[in-house]
Amino acid sequence: MTVDNAGNVLAQKTYNSGHGPVILLNAHLDTVEGFAPERKIIKDGSHWSSSEGILGADDRAGTAVVLELANYLEQSDFSGRVKFIFTVGEEAGLVGA
Repeated sequence: MTVDNAGNVLAQKTYNSGHGPVILLNAHLDTVEGFAPERKIIKDGSHWSSSEGILGADDRAGTAVVLELANYLEQSDFSGRVKFIFTVGEEAGLVGA
């Protein structure tokens, strides 16, 4: 595991013999300003928005899924390598990504 100059976390894990596919899993770590406490979620067909502030532009769930998958693969019969990349600066013009 390494952390680059931008703050991105890069890791690689070989599972079982390692003879198999190489998979990349990515999530972003940065978050944005907090939610407005009294906001309303507005749904217009497939378009969702917030009456005030942000709708929710972070990837906490994605980060949790990647970490849980890493744990699951330890117990599985998957054979291959997985590259994990957790990026920063996504909300600031993809600075880290």
